[in-house]
Amino acid sequence: MNYPTAWDLNSIIEKSTRLSERYALSFRAETFNTLNNVTFGEPTTSFTSSAFGEEATLGQQNTPRIIQLSVRLSF
Repeated sequence: MNYPTAWDLNSIIEKSTRLSERYALSFRAETFNTLNNVTFGEPTTSFTSSAFGEEATLGQQNTPRIIQLSVRLSF
């Protein structure tokens, strides 16, 4: 079956700061599927089905946008 494939844009932003000679603090923000592109399911391809050519489910088949934040103290 040839239908559009899912594509995502993932991004990371990181900022590191030295607190002293011994300590460092890092902040990191990660996003997965940053633009929140929706990929729907493939259409029904059975000729005998009354739903032929229609999408079987209207739900999002790929993962929606996920944002993950972290802070790390290094010593």
